[in-house]
Amino acid sequence: MSKRIHSSDALSILTWEQADELLLEINQVNRELERIEGLYQNRVEKAKTDYREKKAPYEENKNQLINSVEVFFRHQLSTLKRARSPKLNHGTIGVRKSSMLRLPRNAVAKLKDLERSDLIRVKESPNKEAIRLESEDFLKELGAKVQVKEEFFIEPPDGLVTPGE
Repeated sequence: MSKRIHSSDALSILTWEQADELLLEINQVNRELERIEGLYQNRVEKAKTDYREKKAPYEENKNQLINSVEVFFRHQLSTLKRARSPKLNHGTIGVRKSSMLRLPRNAVAKLKDLERSDLIRVKESPNKEAIRLESEDFLKELGAKVQVKEEFFIEPPDGLVTPGE
């Protein structure tokens, strides 16, 4: 499965042989690009692995420190008067209430059964595939046009993937 290459720049080509030579050059460039991409993908993956390994002990230490402060805070919570978020020299600690609505998997069906479709979000968008099959008169009435244009492409032989379009 190869991608097509679209061209906007042009070199002067006078014969089919010259065109075929340029196709060979394009295929060679594609192979080099794939080699370079593979090389850098490996480097990126190695950098990500190194990053995860180097940050892990710091994350672990940070989580332990946070847990320690939380345990202390919850133990001292009853001694606090009005301010439930005391400001210390290096920051503020506290608790705040939060809530999250958890819905069952069949919530949409239950809302429909309860005739509460006002609580269901529906995204509307035109169905371009279906509209394209309509008559010219309908398209004109809608103010739509089917735009047809020819675009040049190059399709490398099978097995070669051309990055970009």
